[in-house]
Amino acid sequence: MHESSTLLLQMWAWLADARTGREVFSRDLTFRRDTDEAWRRAEAFRVSQIRDAGRHRSD
Repeated sequence: MHESSTLLLQMWAWLADARTGREVFSRDLTFRRDTDEAWRRAEAFRVSQIRDAGRHRSD
């Protein structure tokens, strides 16, 4: 995570296949972090992206 300013936070996520080391998912997200709700929404969004990437992974 990186604090871009007092209101913006940037978050990166990278997911790799443990067997092959190949990248499965890589995204960045910039969001306003001025409330606890903003944190919860950004977290839920990121988790859903990672979960969906795992479901759509092709072997």
